[in-house]
Amino acid sequence: MYIYKLDFPTGEFYIGKTATSLDTRFRKHCTRLESNSHHSKKMQRVYNKYKQLPSITVLEEVVQCSEINNRERFWIKELDAVNSGLNSTEGGEGPGIGEYNHQAKYSLDDYLAIVVFLADTDMSLIDIANELDVTIKTVQHISCGESHQYLKEMLPREYKIMISKKGTRKLPTRSYEYPDLLSPDGKIYKVTNMLQFSKEHGLDNSTLSKLFRGKAKSTKGWKVASNV
Repeated sequence: MYIYKLDFPTGEFYIGKTATSLDTRFRKHCTRLESNSHHSKKMQRVYNKYKQLPSITVLEEVVQCSEINNRERFWIKELDAVNSGLNSTEGGEGPGIGEYNHQAKYSLDDYLAIVVFLADTDMSLIDIANELDVTIKTVQHISCGESHQYLKEMLPREYKIMISKKGTRKLPTRSYEYPDLLSPDGKIYKVTNMLQFSKEHGLDNSTLSKLFRGKAKSTKGWKVASNV
């Protein structure tokens, strides 16, 4: 587990944490910036203006999972990252969110994907749960704002739409047909299950969902075939 610092060539910086691979976390930041879907509006504005990706530096390796939030708060305060940097909060949200919570059943990407599906489709709760391979209870609690409220800050537009649909979701199940995807090497793929496809090809689940719904133009070189 690490506390890291993202440094933009402009001199602006961001403090973050990860309980997973540092390289994977960094690549996710870059992918979301390039697809204009990063949860940090401050970071996205900097990237959109200068089109330059940040570099990453490890500030501290954290041994105890229970300490990762405290150490993030320390470094954000130490470097005054809210006022002088690109952080929007003082860090250490709750007991740990998404993959940062050692008790979390799913990854942060899974939770973000749930919000995107609830906002941008009319699929039933059970269909969303089956599609993303999560429990119906998890989808239900997120859909009505009873849990994982930190997602509101990460996806403010989608979260607002999701809450506006509270109680209106159709009960009957329905199928969702995904558009074909064009791979970076020019091959066309059919997608029947988004979660399985994203895992097989090393893609970010929530960004792939945005790609299908026209909220992102590409992800790691993958594009909707009909748009090419």
